[in-house]
Amino acid sequence: MDLTTLEVSDFVVREHLERRHSSPLSRSSQPEGISPRPEVSNFGERERLERRHSPPPTWSSQPQRHPVLEVMQLQNLLAEQEERHTAVLHAVRAECDKERRELVAAREHDREEAKAERKEDRDEAKAERQRDHDEAQRDRDEAQRIRDEAQRNRDEAKEDRKHRRK
Repeated sequence: MDLTTLEVSDFVVREHLERRHSSPLSRSSQPEGISPRPEVSNFGERERLERRHSPPPTWSSQPQRHPVLEVMQLQNLLAEQEERHTAVLHAVRAECDKERRELVAAREHDREEAKAERKEDRDEAKAERQRDHDEAQRDRDEAQRIRDEAQRNRDEAKEDRKHRRK
């Protein structure tokens, strides 16, 4: 099942609120080792004393925050996270595209080299065949010259015999 961003956001918010409201800190009980805060009638003075005597608050340990604010903060965090993930995704895609282009260029270069090598091989084979053909033609011409010379010699010998008989 594929969850949409809104469904995931709602799930994260619900889970956070359930954890927050079920934790001992959210029920105003004091954790072990921390003494109760002095009661002060002036609200501003009480807040100042609480800030001075308590550790720095985190968003998950602030029971006085309104749930809508927490939801908005969680949605903002989720949006920021989604933006970061999107940026990372775009960077990864750009890197993959770059590598793919490099691979395609390398493959094309290899094809061109292989094509050039095949052409060289064909040209060399053609030149070799032409040399073989030329050599065979020279051999045939030489054989024909020898046959012609032999025929001339036979013809001359025949003429010589004719003239000697007379």
